[in-house]
Order: sequence, then C-alpha cells, then structure tokens
Amino acid sequence: MKLVVILDYDMTIVDSFKVFYRVYNFLLKKFFSEEISIEKFKEMFCENTIDEYKKYPEDFWKEFKVLYKASQPDEISPMPGLDDFIKELEELGADIHIITGRGVGEEDVEKELELLNLNSLRGKVRTLKDSEGEHPFDKTEEVRRVLTEKLDHKCIMLGDYVDDILAAKKNGCIAIGITNGCKSPDYFTGSGADYVVNSLSEAKDLVRNIASH
Repeated sequence: MKLVVILDYDMTIVDSFKVFYRVYNFLLKKFFSEEISIEKFKEMFCENTIDEYKKYPEDFWKEFKVLYKASQPDEISPMPGLDDFIKELEELGADIHIITGRGVGEEDVEKELELLNLNSLRGKVRTLKDSEGEHPFDKTEEVRRVLTEKLDHKCIMLGDYVDDILAAKKNGCIAIGITNGCKSPDYFTGSGADYVVNSLSEAKDLVRNIASH
C-alpha cells in the first residue's frame, strides 16, 4: 500500500507569518482604512479569530490569495524540524504533495522552495489559482486530484487550518492538525482531525507510527 502524504505549505512547512501579516494589513487598510499591530495579529492567528475580526467582502480574500507571496527573502523560513520530517517521509517511500491555499502560480511557490534550499519539494506543488471550491481556501478538489488513480493507498494530510482538515476527511485521508505551538487542539478536533501535533518533530514520529500500521 502506497503512503501518500499531503502537506499544507504556509505555517505548516514554511513560516510565512511575516507575509501573512503584511498582506492582511495591506488589505485591511484598503478595505477598512485600518491597520493592526503584529502582536494583535499574532493573537488573532493563535486564537483563530481572524475570520471573525471583520465582515470581509468577497474580494478581500480573493485578493489576499493572489498577493500572498514573499517579497523579501527574510519573510520566509523553513519550519523547525522540516528537514528531518521530509527525510523521514522519503525513508518511508512516501508520495509527497504540497497543496497551498494561495491563488498564485505554482512557479511562485517553486521559487520560494528554491530560495529556501528545499529543492527536493520542487515539482510537488499545487495551488488554488484555478480552483473553484465552495470558498476561497477549499482544497477538497485539489486533494481529490492528487488521489486520482491512487487506488491502493494510505493518505495522510497535515495542515494548520480547518480547511486542511475538512479536505482531508472528505477524501478519506487521515487528518493531522498542527498547532504551531499556539493554537488550541480543540480547533482541529472540532473539525474532525484524527490527530493533533504541536510541531513537525511530533508529526514525524506520528507519521512513522501511522505508516507502520
């Protein structure tokens, strides 16, 4: 049975919090003539209250998806433990895929991977640029496309957002939420997550255990 591992990109394997804050604040100013501090934004991120902060027009998140990419090299970095995590997946012979909620071209994400010296992950990226899901960050169809023709497989999906969990469950994948050390495990379990981890180090051990059963 083939092990298929689907990874979210932002704030799961790559720390792009600075990009997240910059783009969100830019659009907050554009649509609401308001800005917030990075401390306030971090609090909202950890408490999962960004979606409730404003009654956002539809174009807010559409623009957000398109603008979400690093403008400077120091805006992104690999999440702690990523190298060991990827090495573990490769040793397990996993078929690795990355699905990001960004609305950019795959080449934009590929450039970031190259910049971060994550060349082993290049060619494995899917974005939501041309996706028509139920809402802006719906990954259900992209996960389904990954799994097409993979008849005898065990699928694991890891992400830091509820849409990752929902897309995993709709496609029969084992769903793992990652808290980034600040989100409540209840946020993930309440959406159907099978497991919750705090870091990629914990995820590495968990995936190894799942793969062996």
